[in-house]
Amino acid sequence: MAKKSFGEIKTAFFTGHRNIDAQTQTQISFVLDYLLKTMYNSGITKFYAGGALGFDTLAALAVLRLKKNFPDVTLELVLPCKNQTKFWTGEDVETYNYILSQADRVEYMAESYTSTCMHERNDRLVELGDIGVAFLEHSGGGTAYTVNHALNQEKEIINVYDMLISLHK
Repeated sequence: MAKKSFGEIKTAFFTGHRNIDAQTQTQISFVLDYLLKTMYNSGITKFYAGGALGFDTLAALAVLRLKKNFPDVTLELVLPCKNQTKFWTGEDVETYNYILSQADRVEYMAESYTSTCMHERNDRLVELGDIGVAFLEHSGGGTAYTVNHALNQEKEIINVYDMLISLHK
């Protein structure tokens, strides 16, 4: 698979860690607003998010903010299962339901949780997106798997974590 040139890139997917402290979440939101507007100006209008807590939620909310100014932007959710919020807090479920209600399209990997639905969701995100936007701070877990899978598919990854580190230097 040949890498797409920047002008050919029209879609982006998100992947990132779930547990992010409040201060870092604020910084991520700031960086995402700038980054997504830059991506939009280069022709990227379709964004895929996986619906998880943490970075996925921050990214989906940033897409919805972008969409207010640019109505041709679409947010498509690729979700592991219909009951993924079963053990979430009320506030997290409320935010999730808001994002779900604003999404242009929703795709589920399974009706209810299976041992493979998260992995399938991650693979599907990589399949759909031309470029990935990640928050990868450490080399373990689903985010690292998804980033490595995307790199193996010769897809570019923009790591917001690296952007934050360079801002603090």
